[in-house]
Amino acid sequence: MPTRHISSQSFDEILSDLGDDPAIPDPQGIRKNTAPPSSQANSFSQPKTRLEESFKSPDRVTLILLTAGTLIAACLLGLFFLLESLKQESQTTFEELTGQVNKLKKDLVNSTEQWALDQEELFLTMDEIEVSIHSKLAPKESSKVNKAPVLLPFEQEVLRWRYLGLTQIGGVEQVFFHTGKQALSIKRGEFALGEWRLSHIQKESVILTHAKGKAITLKSAKRE
Repeated sequence: MPTRHISSQSFDEILSDLGDDPAIPDPQGIRKNTAPPSSQANSFSQPKTRLEESFKSPDRVTLILLTAGTLIAACLLGLFFLLESLKQESQTTFEELTGQVNKLKKDLVNSTEQWALDQEELFLTMDEIEVSIHSKLAPKESSKVNKAPVLLPFEQEVLRWRYLGLTQIGGVEQVFFHTGKQALSIKRGEFALGEWRLSHIQKESVILTHAKGKAITLKSAKRE
């Protein structure tokens, strides 16, 4: 049988006419891919469709809602605890400031009372110094004629007392004194110290009398 020579162009045309037969080899890659283009598009759109279906799944939607609700509840709970902590800190600070203010008030009252006592003692000391100076400057003749007054028992102590005020309960008047060491309350007619008796009571002054007839008048410390 004689040999027939076929050109490459004729061979390509024959292959084109035969179609994409997988039994015929195509070493030079001449065969065209006749696969429909829609398959490649479907391969790209398939993941997107699965993703949309996963989001449209009721279980996934429920899980997302539960997660969001849990996060919101956690945020609200954290905010609540933060506000409670700030409230407790503010209350503690307010209580501390109130305690400090009360302490300052108490210290101020004590300082005022101590200052009044010191002032009273200073006035008494000044009176004693003034009396001592006058007695030394007085003429000798008058000192011989006028004898120094004799102090009765507890007279000097009573002179140092401070009259603080009075009160009346059930028709009974009661007077408050400060001896320089402690506070006393004495009713009308009672013995204050020794034979010194509280005989007269007024708002601005009181009188203590002795059995021997001597009297001491104490004025109110507030008036002084």
